[in-house]
Amino acid sequence: MDNQECRICMTPQNNSVFVDIFVHTIVTGNTELYLCDAIQELTDLKIYKGDGKPEAICQDCESRLHSAYELKILAEESDKKFVTEEVSMVEEEEKKTIIERYEYSVETKEDGIVVEKEDEETEEIDAVSFVLKFAWNILQAVFFSSMLLRYLFIIVKTLFFNIFRQRHAESLLRFNITLHLILLLISLFRVIILFFIFLIHVVVILW
Repeated sequence: MDNQECRICMTPQNNSVFVDIFVHTIVTGNTELYLCDAIQELTDLKIYKGDGKPEAICQDCESRLHSAYELKILAEESDKKFVTEEVSMVEEEEKKTIIERYEYSVETKEDGIVVEKEDEETEEIDAVSFVLKFAWNILQAVFFSSMLLRYLFIIVKTLFFNIFRQRHAESLLRFNITLHLILLLISLFRVIILFFIFLIHVVVILW
């Protein structure tokens, strides 16, 4: 094989100026490597010195090799930037998700507080209802007990009036007055209780 041909395009050396691929290098940014290494990176070829093949390339192929390698470097650097941007976007989405979860958690806790307040208000209403029912039961008990006591007083009064009408008319009069005073006090007490329950109803409605 004629070793005076271009290693890439096989152009004869007498038609162009050749450069040794094991001596000349490509400099791109901070990267510098021999032409033979650049060819191996851009192709599947295995090149080593003394393999019996041409060890030089023409200037046209050298220019193409420079452009191809620069294109390779550019594509790789752009891909790194895309990956970096994608990672940044993912991190931003994760931060956004965390913030949304936190806001949702805060809203849920606030809703829980509102529910607790509503439960407390319900408990207060139940307590008031219990008090009102209790007071009403007391009122009924007082009312019926006062009625029973009134009938009892009437019976006792009748008995005393029939028995002691002749002998103890003055004592009977005092006893009669005392009975009426007691009944009056009981009625007054009942009115006070009714007024107290009425005030409780008013306070609950206005509150």
